[in-house]
Amino acid sequence: MATPEGTTYLFSIDDCKIYPLLSDPAPPDTPTYGTGLDVPGVQSVTATFNTSEKKLRGDNTTLDIRDTIEDVELKVEHALLSHDLMAVLLGGTSAVTGTTPDRISEWVLQEGDAPSYFKLAFQVTSVDGEDSDFHFIAYKCKVTGSPELGATMDDYRTASFNCRAIPCRSDGSWVETSINETAYPLE
Repeated sequence: MATPEGTTYLFSIDDCKIYPLLSDPAPPDTPTYGTGLDVPGVQSVTATFNTSEKKLRGDNTTLDIRDTIEDVELKVEHALLSHDLMAVLLGGTSAVTGTTPDRISEWVLQEGDAPSYFKLAFQVTSVDGEDSDFHFIAYKCKVTGSPELGATMDDYRTASFNCRAIPCRSDGSWVETSINETAYPLE
């Protein structure tokens, strides 16, 4: 079982989902989210906490240092392309048309389409405990830069995207991690 003291090891990643942010109302209400979309074939998620450092200097020495977390940068790598995922990350629309055997899945990005906010969550089940797991949640993210798509000769090509997490306006939710004595799947 996971230790109740809040320490564990993390090995591999089992699941990752994004949830479109539907509303971030004024306090004291809480944010609302759409149905979770799988990040297909997730391979890795890296979170970097970006800080701003201020030094107080005087008498030819450093008297104090203050750090403030400005945002959390996330990098997600995944093995499979998803049109539904692209529509949330960058905007646009995704749809499947036609009937078998002539079905077509499309993602269309048009002028004026823009990235939207979403919640990102991932799960690790290989932790210090047989039936335990670890969850990471960033409550309000937006893609930064450009998600990478492409193809490579004679090899698989993974897809990736970067995003930044900021606090929700409504309740200040930002990032949450949990080590769960009993594992449960992402919603």
